[in-house]
Amino acid sequence: MKKYVFISMLALVTMVFTGCDKGLEFHKKTIDLLVNTNEWKFDDEAHQFYAHFKLDLITAAVYDYGEFSVSREMVDNENKPYQVALPMSLYLQDPGSGDFYTQHIDYRVGVGYVEIQLTNSDWAYETDGKGDFIKPESMVFRMQLTY
Repeated sequence: MKKYVFISMLALVTMVFTGCDKGLEFHKKTIDLLVNTNEWKFDDEAHQFYAHFKLDLITAAVYDYGEFSVSREMVDNENKPYQVALPMSLYLQDPGSGDFYTQHIDYRVGVGYVEIQLTNSDWAYETDGKGDFIKPESMVFRMQLTY
């Protein structure tokens, strides 16, 4: 009798544990975000450049339960690519004045979009002589999305 009870319990436990993982399905996407120099916009209120990307893949459910990370892809002296996770800070020197400043790059994610933000410390942005800010260089970003 104990043998039958044990077999029945084993069958029940097996059904419970194999039934639990049904329906769990994860998706992982890598999305390349290229910002060309002419695509940077300047926000006068926040005093920063930004690039806005519409991404229909980020639904309300993905926003609520997904995971996001963004990296900037850069190239070393030997022309080999590498990634730096955002947020990142670069410590730079203005070639004209010789002043040092920090460039901070970050991102924000919302339902239907991701936005890359670039802010220079002390709002140290170069101008073109007409009073307009010179836009940042072209940059490549990689978004990792798990949902």
